[in-house]
Amino acid sequence: MSVQLADSLDLTETHFVRRGMSKQISDLLLDAINTGRLPQGARINDIELSKELGVSRTPVREALQWLKFVGLIETSANRYTRVITVTDSMLRNALITWGALFASVIDEVAPRLPRTAISAMRKEAKSFTKAVKARDAAQAAAANFEIFRIPTVHSTNPFLKRGIDSVVHIIRLGALSLPDWIDADRLKAVQTDFIDALESGDADGARAALAQAVEMGSQVEVATS
Repeated sequence: MSVQLADSLDLTETHFVRRGMSKQISDLLLDAINTGRLPQGARINDIELSKELGVSRTPVREALQWLKFVGLIETSANRYTRVITVTDSMLRNALITWGALFASVIDEVAPRLPRTAISAMRKEAKSFTKAVKARDAAQAAAANFEIFRIPTVHSTNPFLKRGIDSVVHIIRLGALSLPDWIDADRLKAVQTDFIDALESGDADGARAALAQAVEMGSQVEVATS
């Protein structure tokens, strides 16, 4: 499978050097995975990718190593490098871990989450509803992801944020089939309860909504192509 990631982008070697070459490549690949342009099981050829981006193989390999570290890429020597296929058990385990860590984020930020964050979350909730109606799996998953990501941004605990980052990518990849397996009306209600609780500084209420979200996710059967 050939995915043209460089179309319409200024991805020259000089550009990457200025901003951190391997980081920019990993961000580019991560966005392609999150939006479904690089679907589960898609193979990635580091030689072809380096030619497409106009860079050497070294930063491409570094980017792929990072994606492997966070669990989104799997490799077999001299055989393949490919996007992982998320299984039901993998998604459930990631959700349980994320839920435990995110509960601590709620306890930390609920008393001081700024109004701008609440407004941003409500905007994403509207985007989620619109995407579900349009059967836009990638956009629905992205909007739901943003609702729960925004509070994490306001955490001052770097270790907690790092732990969440280590599992959230798996959840997001598995959630690309979200409109096919989720009870959208129930999830919308959970989102509303979560945002309302945070707006009033109610950590207990926000954690209760979080528990419902984790429970819903833990009951899924992942749809794969």
